[in-house]
Amino acid sequence: MNPEISSQATDSTESPEVSQEDEITILHGGRQSTHCWTVEAIDFEETIKKIKVKVKGVNNLPRELRIIVEFDDQGQAIDEAQALLAGYLGTLAADCKLFPMDYDR
Repeated sequence: MNPEISSQATDSTESPEVSQEDEITILHGGRQSTHCWTVEAIDFEETIKKIKVKVKGVNNLPRELRIIVEFDDQGQAIDEAQALLAGYLGTLAADCKLFPMDYDR
């Protein structure tokens, strides 16, 4: 199974506490994020299931699996899928190999 994608539930009470000094090291140490988003996904058989996925794991999802993004009445994405979408779009904007954007003057 891909280490960036997991469909198993985890117990959040077991997470170790991070001191403020360690948090600064993690944020500025150039390490990869270990944060997984728990989102709903739907497959080609219209089966909805909860999956855990990292931003960098979105490209590794099976082709038939789609992440469900809910929108409010103003058209803004909401819930954890919104944060995952924002992170993924950030990687697209930052890496021109993933989404080449070119224009002529």
